[in-house]
Amino acid sequence: MDNKRLKYLDAMRGVAVLMVLMVHSTELSDITQLKPMISNFIESGVFGVQFFFVISSYTLFYTLYHHKKSSVNFYLRRLFRIAPAYYVAILFYSFHNQTFGVGELLNFTFTHSFSPQYINSIVPGGWSIGIEMFFYLIVPFLFLYITNLNKAIYFFSITLIVKLLCYYLIKLPIFLVAANDGSFMYFWFPNQLPVFAIGFILFFCIQKPEMISKQLNLALLGVAGLVIFSLMTSLQIFSNHIVISVAFAVVLAFSANVRSYSLLENKILLFIGKISYSAYLWQYATIFLLKEIGFYNFISKDISASSYINFALNFFILFMFTSFTAYISFVTIEKPGQKLGLKIVNRYFSQHERVVNS
Repeated sequence: MDNKRLKYLDAMRGVAVLMVLMVHSTELSDITQLKPMISNFIESGVFGVQFFFVISSYTLFYTLYHHKKSSVNFYLRRLFRIAPAYYVAILFYSFHNQTFGVGELLNFTFTHSFSPQYINSIVPGGWSIGIEMFFYLIVPFLFLYITNLNKAIYFFSITLIVKLLCYYLIKLPIFLVAANDGSFMYFWFPNQLPVFAIGFILFFCIQKPEMISKQLNLALLGVAGLVIFSLMTSLQIFSNHIVISVAFAVVLAFSANVRSYSLLENKILLFIGKISYSAYLWQYATIFLLKEIGFYNFISKDISASSYINFALNFFILFMFTSFTAYISFVTIEKPGQKLGLKIVNRYFSQHERVVNS
């Protein structure tokens, strides 16, 4: 991936994690006194996770397209990119909660995303890691069949249908526990798959814009049909997180075709983007720590009689401490883990080549 595009995506990851930090700052602030438009904007930070998903699926298709690697190479690199910091986070939150059992084991194997009880029970926000890892598992196979914009849009349409079918399937008595868990219904993979599919569409729009005029009109007929069907039947095919993800993709597509990236490529956003994964994992640990040492007792909820100032201070403090913690994690866990993964990959493939050539 060229340096310009890599920096641009780092900046976008920075925006995504700032959205997540923004909404989680509400746990430390009372935003009910804010104007509805402001509070709604703050709460929209929950969709920062979907922003990560769109960026991730676009990046993975870009990588698979430009770097022809084996599936083993791909899986090992992804594993050592995600697992080290996540495993340390599991241990930390388990000790903090004084629990260790089935939930931790499912998280260690990244299978917690299939469990209504444990999908988000150990690492706060860890549901998205399980979803992401399962997506990594299937994306090389999807890449073999989704070879143009037309197929990407058809696949998006299929994911919407699958999402709807799974929604009703899980209502069956055999899945009663899952059906009664609204969080699981939102978190689970079929509900998030359309978001990843949007990233595929984004890839072809950016990388192969010449395909748009030739293929877009026909493929969009299928999506238009789903929209009409959704409106006529009151079925929620297009949930809020999907609509927002389309908006994210439009912004990314527009920005990627702007010659100057200078507006987004500032040092602060680039730095946040690089440590965004660790920031996502350790934000709640930072909140726990600041609460336990009584740091937030220094900030009155009616400081200057302004909820706006209170929220801004809480957000700034959370951002600063999370950035510090995330940077330490990035340097001491993430980077060494990635280097170890690269070393193992290189050793495996060098040995494999020697066996093949012998």
